Amino acid sequence: MSLPDERAFRADIGKPAFRLAQAEGRWHLVGIAWPHVMIAVTAADGRAYVLRFNCAGYSTCCLTPPIYCRADI
Repeated sequence: MSLPDERAFRADIGKPAFRLAQAEGRWHLVGIAWPHVMIAVTAADGRAYVLRFNCAGYSTCCLTPPIYCRADI
């Protein structure tokens, strides 16, 4: 049985706005291991970057993926 925040998230990714962006290749769902969700975002150069979100409390708080910094940048 899923938690309310997981049910809310799954409902939102089924909505037209998410599905349209996925069909346009802007992003796609990589996987869900609740409360962690991985979404690949496509950059302007065509490369995909996978972001891992902690979605605990989804729809009642802002989600921010961890920011990674490479030492050579």
